[in-house]
Amino acid sequence: MLKNKILITIIVPVYNVEKYVSHCIESILRQTYDNLQILLVDDGSTDKSGLICDEYAEKDKRITVIHKTNRGLSDARNVGLDNAKGDYICFIDADDYVRETYVDDLLISALKHKADISVCLFEMGINDTFQNLYNNQFNETILSNLEALNKLYDNELSVNMIVSWNKLYSKELFNKIRFPISRIHEDEFITHQLLYNANRIVIINKYDYYYFQSPNSIIRSNFKLNRLDALTAFEERIKFFENKGLNGLKNKTYVKYSYLIIQFICILDELCNREFEDKKILLI
Repeated sequence: MLKNKILITIIVPVYNVEKYVSHCIESILRQTYDNLQILLVDDGSTDKSGLICDEYAEKDKRITVIHKTNRGLSDARNVGLDNAKGDYICFIDADDYVRETYVDDLLISALKHKADISVCLFEMGINDTFQNLYNNQFNETILSNLEALNKLYDNELSVNMIVSWNKLYSKELFNKIRFPISRIHEDEFITHQLLYNANRIVIINKYDYYYFQSPNSIIRSNFKLNRLDALTAFEERIKFFENKGLNGLKNKTYVKYSYLIIQFICILDELCNREFEDKKILLI
């Protein structure tokens, strides 16, 4: 298959990000690879985000805007997956943006190595200052599915491996997999399944994704009990590895699961909130 004949679907969940969404969309429209289906999934925004998306759709026929009732990030991504027509899928969060070679770099690498998943590095910023999180000497790495799963527990690469938005996926990987509804830490629930089902994974030494951590983001906002969804994700992952007979990975997950429990106990203890007391006792 000729590279420029391959359709890439980019799924962008949009919710109350009027300050950032134009920058995100502009970075997608500047891509050096242009055979794109761009799905902007407006998850019931109450600001001007949906209107901004509609304005861009009028300017570029590759853009489709889907307006829906607010049901969260997972549901927005799933709606995108249900409407995807591309041979490959990638996700971009609406308050982030990407380098102009983002799609090109990931696709070239996937085709070169016949990989079901290609992964780029990312820079993280809170305001307008972004920084590399990895050693600049990082080399392109080709991994089997089990090698990639072990990278979930690598001190340097664990975040890079678990998130959904710095990757290009073969569409077939999502045939039976969807994000969990009404959960946060949604990537923790499915990434291990995607990696397990992939024939080969390649990590490229390109910082093509800019992850903007808004002060109002889920992770940085005041503590809420739904943060404990991460524990449920790890419980499901433990069962998954146990069912596959992958005891080494199961044990690594138990270690991280135990660490998270201790971390959450410390957080709840510091908050001294009676509402959380029962949860703290349960965790102990």
